[in-house]
Amino acid sequence: MKVIFLDMDGVINSIAYWKQRNVVASHRSVFDRHLDEIDPVALSRLNTLVEKSDAKLVLSSSWRETHSCKEIELMFLEIGWRQTTVPFIGATPYLRGKRGEEVDHWLERNTSVKQYVILDDDSDFTSEQKESHFVHTSWETGLLDEHVEKAIQILNT
Repeated sequence: MKVIFLDMDGVINSIAYWKQRNVVASHRSVFDRHLDEIDPVALSRLNTLVEKSDAKLVLSSSWRETHSCKEIELMFLEIGWRQTTVPFIGATPYLRGKRGEEVDHWLERNTSVKQYVILDDDSDFTSEQKESHFVHTSWETGLLDEHVEKAIQILNT
């Protein structure tokens, strides 16, 4: 099995998206407000990555503390996910440590993973993760085509 550890802020949204969208706070439901926090272009890129790698998604974002994978799946489908389902298979545990430790903890309990990639704008991962499994996005731009290509290379080797 192939897995994508997915951060949300700085991957599925960005400063560039916020400026272009000019999102303003509203009194809508939490679900509807979070729809505004998902960049449809970044989501389309993630969809391409999943399609070309046949990878499953594991939520490693702080969003996992306020939303279930099912809620995020519904948001993705609402925004325009091209497939009929979103392949979330779980979330990393919240260990109050570095995300790299949370990824390792999840991998230790899911031994069927043959290859994985981490999409994140932070860099609190182990040296081995950064060297072989990490695609560093940026809060300024979010997920770009070049990140998708790098992640495909990592997952399909």
